[in-house]
Amino acid sequence: MKMLFERLNQKSLFLRVLQFLRLLGVLPYEKVNGKHRKSQVYLGYSVAVQILKFIFHIRKLSKLPDLRVINFFEAIYACWIIAVFILDMIISWHFLASSTVLLRMIRTLNRSRIPTIPLDKFTLSMIAATTIAPFYFFFEELLLNETNNDTGFESAFGADIFFTYMNCSLLLMTIMKIFSSNIMHTLDALSSTSIPMLEFTPSDLRKSYSTIRKQIIGFQRLAKDIHECFSVMVFGILAFEQLEMGLLVLQCIYVTLTPIKNSFIFYVPVALQVWAILDSQTQYINACEEGVHRVKKLIADVGHMGPEQVQEVWQLRGIHAELKRMPRFTIFGFFELGRHCLLSMGSVMLTYVIIAVQFAMGSSSATCTSCICNNCDAKYNMNNISLT
Repeated sequence: MKMLFERLNQKSLFLRVLQFLRLLGVLPYEKVNGKHRKSQVYLGYSVAVQILKFIFHIRKLSKLPDLRVINFFEAIYACWIIAVFILDMIISWHFLASSTVLLRMIRTLNRSRIPTIPLDKFTLSMIAATTIAPFYFFFEELLLNETNNDTGFESAFGADIFFTYMNCSLLLMTIMKIFSSNIMHTLDALSSTSIPMLEFTPSDLRKSYSTIRKQIIGFQRLAKDIHECFSVMVFGILAFEQLEMGLLVLQCIYVTLTPIKNSFIFYVPVALQVWAILDSQTQYINACEEGVHRVKKLIADVGHMGPEQVQEVWQLRGIHAELKRMPRFTIFGFFELGRHCLLSMGSVMLTYVIIAVQFAMGSSSATCTSCICNNCDAKYNMNNISLT
């Protein structure tokens, strides 16, 4: 067990998540001579899986009751199922459509030579929660519906949906950790040029600075590819999770303890997933800001060496400008992704809950009013009969 944990790191987790997404029919690739390339065979397999999932979604939606004749909470649950299916289709087909860009990004990350990044406790807890929750509900559905032959089929597709968007979030978090480590590794190489004991010649400095600037420009292209591949997924998950968290609060208010216990087991990995998405950019932003600070200090140090270092100072200013131009992860240009989004998500979720509670209270009060009116009419009729 100890050797297993020692072999686990961010890079190995990254490769395992890619293999799992290929199995789920989201990422059609194959390894040729150690390089990830698009595979037409796996593309056909992925399209077939997505068509089967679409048929399953249509079949499941056809069993939903009419929203106009069911009560308020059953209608919310039906809308939640519809939202889950829409989210699954958007994520799956968007990844298939962006597979060329995604594979280019994967090849760039695999070429990097960085020290091993161990898995932190949050990543391990997210892996555990992502693994336990789908299997729990899969076997629970089988035990509760032993007589239904379609239960195993439906439970398997339900677990597939959950695994898909949970592993996409895990993939984004792992990619950003490896990417941030690449940036810090480059910054360490840049800082080593200012160590007096190494005695770099001016020509060596200019060559080193030119190489580092090219690497940072490559980082900019990589960041744009990451944003292009994951922006739709992140927007869909964050919008969906606000609705889902609101549903959890309504369950805690109105529903009995057993559904709340089941919901808690399901929402723990969901909450970890939301935090993983929102916190995925923190290390990247810190690395970029650290780079700007280091280069600014290096410019001052090299400038003090004398007027013969003018060319090196201009190269450092170019590196400083490229680091400041490193793109931030924005959702369609509307807002920047980060921990601060958690506050806005909470306020939107609270708004949903207040509207839902008022609607439910209004419905119940209207029902009570109609019952009171019917009782009054019945008493009036009885009085008239007794008088006659």
